[in-house]
Amino acid sequence: MRRFRGNKKRVLAYIGLESSAPDRVAYLQQAVQMLKFINLIELLDCSSFYETEPESDSKAGANKDKIWPVTAVTAIETALSGDELLEVIRDIESRLNNVDKENGRNTKGASENISLELLLFGNETLSTSYLTIPHPSLATRASIIVPMLELAPETVHPQLNKSLAQIHADLPSLEQVLLYGTRKSELQDD
Repeated sequence: MRRFRGNKKRVLAYIGLESSAPDRVAYLQQAVQMLKFINLIELLDCSSFYETEPESDSKAGANKDKIWPVTAVTAIETALSGDELLEVIRDIESRLNNVDKENGRNTKGASENISLELLLFGNETLSTSYLTIPHPSLATRASIIVPMLELAPETVHPQLNKSLAQIHADLPSLEQVLLYGTRKSELQDD
């Protein structure tokens, strides 16, 4: 019996990117480029880059000197399984987070350069010890929802049965999420 090799079913997936490194935009750009060159992944789109208000400290004004993380979301189509895609994402993270080590810098105790998260994988829902789809932050953080709204505002959260636009409107409080380059720095003159 002859077996035909057909294409695996392709799935639309969304990957969130976030960096708080001093050269955070460069890390996001590198991650997007790395995704482009992975077999079985087609990069469909990438949102604009956004700066996100850092998490609050209890002291008033403590966020003034903190780096605002830069976030973005990519839309991809892939024939990889969710587990395989997660492996690719973790490999990209590992490579980019080890850049300073390769350059001979001591990164002990340093935060990660970049974080990549699988936000949605088709309409699948999954909860294991290492992967939850849809990503839990997709329903709670404006820093993830805002870039997703740029790419797919009518996308419905598979568990909440609400569009991302509805979820965004229902958030109890919003951290500031600004298009990269539009935030007025405290260091700029008035």
